[in-house]
Amino acid sequence: MSIIDEIISNKNENKKTNDINSLISKSKFKNNFLDLENNYGNFKITVLGIGGAGCNVIAEMKSTHKWADNVQFYGMNTDVGSLKRIWNCTDVWLLGKERYRGGGSGGDPMVGETAANDDKESIKNILEGSDLLFLIAGLGKGTGSGAMPVIAKIAKEMNICTICLIHLPSVQAEGSKIYLNALDSLKKIVDICNSYCIISNDRIINNNNNEVVSLLSSYARSNEELSNIVRVVAEIINEPTNINIDFADVRNFFKNNHSFMVSTVTINNSEYTKNELYEKISNQIRNSYCNLSIDKTSNILANIDICEDTSSNIVSDIREVFVDLSKNKELWIVNGINYHKDDGKIILNFLISSSGKYNNDLNIKSQSDVVNRVGSRYIEVDDELINNEKLNKIQNEINNDELKNGLEFENFISDEDEEIANIHDTKRLDSNECNKILTEAFDIKDLNDRNNYSN
Repeated sequence: MSIIDEIISNKNENKKTNDINSLISKSKFKNNFLDLENNYGNFKITVLGIGGAGCNVIAEMKSTHKWADNVQFYGMNTDVGSLKRIWNCTDVWLLGKERYRGGGSGGDPMVGETAANDDKESIKNILEGSDLLFLIAGLGKGTGSGAMPVIAKIAKEMNICTICLIHLPSVQAEGSKIYLNALDSLKKIVDICNSYCIISNDRIINNNNNEVVSLLSSYARSNEELSNIVRVVAEIINEPTNINIDFADVRNFFKNNHSFMVSTVTINNSEYTKNELYEKISNQIRNSYCNLSIDKTSNILANIDICEDTSSNIVSDIREVFVDLSKNKELWIVNGINYHKDDGKIILNFLISSSGKYNNDLNIKSQSDVVNRVGSRYIEVDDELINNEKLNKIQNEINNDELKNGLEFENFISDEDEEIANIHDTKRLDSNECNKILTEAFDIKDLNDRNNYSN
């Protein structure tokens, strides 16, 4: 008797059972699917916050979202006080316990590096069995800047797909020393990890569309963006859909050492048009705290949750929108599609790679009322990004004496906008400081050259 015949026979005889194992065991057909739940298909996702900023993000993630059992969180710091604030919601590890006794790093990246190296074996034990690792840290001070590259290297040696989620400090609010520490650490990290996402604190401060919000609220929004990245990736891996994106797709997306961003868009099904889709996606990318250009990007994962009566053109519309935004006709998109009951919503989650290295993602975004002056030259930017290519072109057009004078920002603000200008006073940069920051960020000259300039 075949399996199907026996199932029908059992049904007719009202022999109800939920255990298919007994049926398969009686069959000549051998199924290797039985131990799936125990041994296969459960991919371990580890989320590790490093230093004060990283631990704060972990605590917020745990408190605001329900996570699947295969997503495990850890907080690591050299400061025992910081860990005490979060150890009721996540597992924690005190780095450099014997050497530094929980006293923190004092803003010295060497302390974070040494502490992580001291605890290498313990870190390996924590990471053991991880299939995907998210490292989260704010760079610029001690523990995050020093320990993140060490932990990323350990993960690489263990062949764990490692994604670094990075907070860069605010140039205006935190100064050039902290910013340079962050960039030094960033260079090490991007050469080690599989993929990385950079969130600029300057974008957090300045990207509120003239909305008056508290600094605390701005940082809460950035934590939410980081949490959304982990949530979207975890859901893509954990939740099977009608047309599925599998773990191999996710791993392939992250393996090529590029920067990336995650974007989530919600559209009312009754209002769906291609133009509405374009506006939603472009606005989401433009207003993201990730300072990332998708120009010439080649790689996108699109997880689409749609209603039963959603337009059949949505997949082709998504491709056309991203081809237009990226200016790449050869764009590679993997689509996952899930159907849900008609609640009137279309939810689109995108993982979008950047085509460039990290220096192209350290752009300074200027408002349309800002003119950038280098020496005696004026360059109007009209809300575009000052990227590496543009800056090198500027450098070639002026002599070194003019470059030494730095780059000055001048605001042209009407009287009625004066109140807004006062709120955003941190946008006005000292000329010499700005020159130091830009030369480091875009690798125009190395640190010794810049020190010579300052002398």
